[in-house]
Amino acid sequence: MLVTRRQVHQLKKKIKNTIMLLTISGIVAYGGLYFMGKGYINKYDLPFLPDEMNFYLFLNGYKLNEVETYIPDAPLQKRLKTNKDFTSKDKKYRYVAHSTIQFYGRVLSIIRYRIDDKAEISPYDMASGWLDMSRVELIRNLRFSQGDRRLYTDPWDTWAPDDPRISMNFTNMHIIPANSKVMQTLSTIKKYDVFEMEGYLVDVRGVEKEYVWNSSRTRADIGRGSSEIVYVTGLRRLEPPIKLE
Repeated sequence: MLVTRRQVHQLKKKIKNTIMLLTISGIVAYGGLYFMGKGYINKYDLPFLPDEMNFYLFLNGYKLNEVETYIPDAPLQKRLKTNKDFTSKDKKYRYVAHSTIQFYGRVLSIIRYRIDDKAEISPYDMASGWLDMSRVELIRNLRFSQGDRRLYTDPWDTWAPDDPRISMNFTNMHIIPANSKVMQTLSTIKKYDVFEMEGYLVDVRGVEKEYVWNSSRTRADIGRGSSEIVYVTGLRRLEPPIKLE
């Protein structure tokens, strides 16, 4: 059987293309198994990406390691031109919204209140951090606890409360769920989870009986009354990157 030069050339081209395809497939398969086996991408895999890009990848389904899951933005808070009113389901309270709020955060602590005088309004308090207070290497050295509608941290000697990188980048929020879906999500959120939230900062007023409970309007205040009251219309729990404790 005679083989022409053209046929030889075509055969060599097919072999070359096949080898190239197998090589590319092998690289892709190896990379996929590598990341699937690890379960996350760390800073050594993506050393050239800034925090913002790493967080973008995390939001789009990639699991980053604890160091790289950094919340790169502070909460976006915008004053309403005119106040907006909401009413509780039992018609006992009016929620006067003065600002919108939208942000990603890391849960530092969360507590369910059932019997205090504000439990029927706000069943959960949630402390959350962003920027430096979303960095695990910092917050893992702090012990957070909640009670009496306040946030406590210990030991105090491991951090500088007056440092704005810390004091301005976390808050304790009194959560008012706007619907059953938000309430259900709150019941699943755990410490160190990353979440997305949107809603309104509100002041609470009684409808029939006199009742006043005001939200903080600035992150610069401290002590009692410095927490935000948030009427939460949307809450999404994001997959925690790894177990941190």
